[in-house]
Amino acid sequence: MLARLSYPALLLSILVIVLVSAQAQVRTTGQISGTAVDPSNAVVAGATITARDTSTGLSQTATTNSSGQYAFPSLQPGSYEVTAAAAGFATAVYSDVVIEAGRTKDLAIHMTIGQQNQSVDVSAEGAVLETTANTLASTIDPERVQNLPLAGPDILPMAQLVPGAQVGGR
Repeated sequence: MLARLSYPALLLSILVIVLVSAQAQVRTTGQISGTAVDPSNAVVAGATITARDTSTGLSQTATTNSSGQYAFPSLQPGSYEVTAAAAGFATAVYSDVVIEAGRTKDLAIHMTIGQQNQSVDVSAEGAVLETTANTLASTIDPERVQNLPLAGPDILPMAQLVPGAQVGGR
């Protein structure tokens, strides 16, 4: 009788472990990280960096460390406005910083000498090159999903369209 009760409990335990480990591999948030520097490329320690989601208005704040580095490790996908302020520097504003799930946006903040009530708006965005991780990831837009001719409700075959995808772990 004990063996009969142990077998279903063992199967349930294995199932829970597999599901938890599979879920742990999926990141639904993205992140922003980088370094704040002055015009001479010296790091700016103690700068206040704010990331504001432009669609919801929610914001998070971080402070650069002694190496001028900052990070926002858990941001919902979307468009953000990133501002940086420090004593003796004009406020730097970076608009339309796009965050995608499972990706890190490297954003170097270049601060200029001036008063904090002055602001420098930066709208040019650099190339999309992730230098903080060696993972291969892709984001598929909802419009693209809607336009795909899928046979049935299973959308997993769509993942095979991503460059570098392999079927069956080969």
